[in-house]
Amino acid sequence: AEGRKVVSINPSSLIVKEQIWRKSTEVTTQKPLLLEPGKYIIIPATFYPQQVKKFLLTIAAKVLSPSAPADVVPFSVGEVTGSHHGVTVKGRWSKNSCGGAVIYDTWTQNPSFVLQVPNQAQDISLFVDRKPWAKKSRSSVGIYIFKAQPYQLPALTKKHLVSKSQVFSDAVEVAHKAHLPQGSYLVVVTTYQPSKLGKFLLSGFSEHFFRLESARSIQNVPLCIPLSDSWTADNSGGAFNFGKWRINPQYYLNLKKPGPFALVLHQALPTKPSPSRERKSPVADRVKTALGVNLTAPPEWVGYANAGFYAFKASKAKF
Repeated sequence: AEGRKVVSINPSSLIVKEQIWRKSTEVTTQKPLLLEPGKYIIIPATFYPQQVKKFLLTIAAKVLSPSAPADVVPFSVGEVTGSHHGVTVKGRWSKNSCGGAVIYDTWTQNPSFVLQVPNQAQDISLFVDRKPWAKKSRSSVGIYIFKAQPYQLPALTKKHLVSKSQVFSDAVEVAHKAHLPQGSYLVVVTTYQPSKLGKFLLSGFSEHFFRLESARSIQNVPLCIPLSDSWTADNSGGAFNFGKWRINPQYYLNLKKPGPFALVLHQALPTKPSPSRERKSPVADRVKTALGVNLTAPPEWVGYANAGFYAFKASKAKF
């Protein structure tokens, strides 16, 4: 036995380019594999998972010269028995949890998972797997990792981001590897565009122990209620510096007992056309650099408003 089982394979490293899946007594390579000196990994597998079958894998070296049968390529084989610590959890983008990438104001409304690194810094490989036969309906997917405690989920902001996918991909398997120090993290799995529904599996692998579970299964995670609204010409009153501040949208918060709360204000993605500023605005390039995504059809940016919020106790108010 030597090494650990691989958990990630670079497609360019495959020596058998065309996979052969056949219901037959024998499945073999069509042509001899001309291999350079080095180490290789061979993985026999059934097409569908959870198939219980016995098999015999034979690895044979081709005789280099028919006139000299002893002239063969020397090689050795063995089973890779070392394994990584692995955890797999189910996830789903539903109507209430498909907020899209962080360039959208709904990005916090995505499936979230708590990742605990208890003892030491480690490299953790994360994989998002989807059904391989649903290519036409697959959306581009990415992974974000935030340094945050589970109770910070409703107040998650981009300043907590510590690692992210370099690109969004519509592949069956989307992978991301991160070096994470000891601590608590939140893993957010998103489609690039909002309102894309579907199921997936999130798997994590590392040489050391870690915990990965759905944020919904963590106790004492506070309730998060998103309130979608907009400022218009009739209700955009500005800050306290201006006399019209009272026409701004207002919301009540009615508490039954003391408890910690967080307020997070997200602004919608600017999409109002502005031809005169479209070429000069660097916002789209900054988003591309920050997110690591290629915006094939970047929106027409006009920028975000300089926004904030006030909160005060209204002791005499009745709701």
